[in-house]
Amino acid sequence: MLESETDRILRTIRDHTLDRKSSVTLKEILAADIPYAVKLFFRTDVELALRRELQEFRERSRFSFDHPEVQSLQRQMNSIAILHYAFTAKEFDKRLGDVVHLVANYLIRPQWTIGGVLFEKDDVLTTRGLLSMLKYFGAYDYLRDIIIRYIRERNVTSFSKRDFAHFLWKADGAYVSRKTGEELSRVLVPLYEFFEYPFRSNSVRIPAQALIKFFEDKGLSSVTARLEGELQHAPAEYSQSELAQLLEDVRGAGGAFSVDRPEPEPEVAAQADEHAAPQPAPVQMPEALPRAAEELPPSPPTNGETAPAVAKGAPLADFASSLDDGERKRFLKKLFHQDEPAFQTALSQMSAIASWKDASRFIDEIFIQNDINPYSSEAKRFIDIVYQKFYPPR
Repeated sequence: MLESETDRILRTIRDHTLDRKSSVTLKEILAADIPYAVKLFFRTDVELALRRELQEFRERSRFSFDHPEVQSLQRQMNSIAILHYAFTAKEFDKRLGDVVHLVANYLIRPQWTIGGVLFEKDDVLTTRGLLSMLKYFGAYDYLRDIIIRYIRERNVTSFSKRDFAHFLWKADGAYVSRKTGEELSRVLVPLYEFFEYPFRSNSVRIPAQALIKFFEDKGLSSVTARLEGELQHAPAEYSQSELAQLLEDVRGAGGAFSVDRPEPEPEVAAQADEHAAPQPAPVQMPEALPRAAEELPPSPPTNGETAPAVAKGAPLADFASSLDDGERKRFLKKLFHQDEPAFQTALSQMSAIASWKDASRFIDEIFIQNDINPYSSEAKRFIDIVYQKFYPPR
């Protein structure tokens, strides 16, 4: 099920990153034309490894690293050190195979995969450790947001494997029950985008068998029954728009989507699906200091059209003056933590940037340095404003 597509993605990523090199830096990985979920995994690997090393050093040191000026400089050094970390070709290639297969599993069966990975070593996990490892998963950001919000609102300190599966099942079910067919189909955008790579035609079609696995993972038996019925006539594949219509038909016939079967035990689910779908690749998740979930800035918006030509000159030359007072205040508060000098320095540096590729790298460095979640509304708005400077909407 999608094995050949996964192998194609793996080969293409190798071509776009290694290309007979003996090593590859994280900065090169982030700049390469490869899926965002893969970039995120490697960046999180490096970030957490650095944090672990720094924590071990600080525990032995007599110096205070809590002074605000030290922390500010440390964040700047971290962002530079992270970007220039180098993987050997052999190390990267081995890790890449694990990562691509794990991402594919996660996109098809997110609940089953995330539970299996997070609780791979222990049946009980502190929320500190859970939040740290959760940063590996960039797709389906609503799931991560649900988990983080629940932990903060309920002041949860730990999860057992069983309790986490039960919570995630109910929370995801409540989320999808409020969706229309069109809205639910958009939840699968990361799945479609991943298996469309490296093309940008918006013409990818996902086999019904893979979609059945996805909706089984959510417990939407009304949808899986419809898809299984379609398979009785002929092998079926669906574009996102075709899936939206099918989902809306199902919703129209039965009312709101509902999770109508008991949540499975994670161990039972793994056994039941042992031969039906590939297991998540074993991926070692490093221990590290916890931190708020964060990701790379999303890839620039795509709609299947070729981006219009960029106007001559530096598109960001007037970036600062194009922000209204409300946006300035929000960006200063949410993205720069009220650090006015840092904000002004960033605006000044951005004014000299003349390509979206360089701008996206610079935004990533800002988000890494300031611990920003790029799925926040302010981060998305910041990215959109910059992107539209290079590719104005038609």
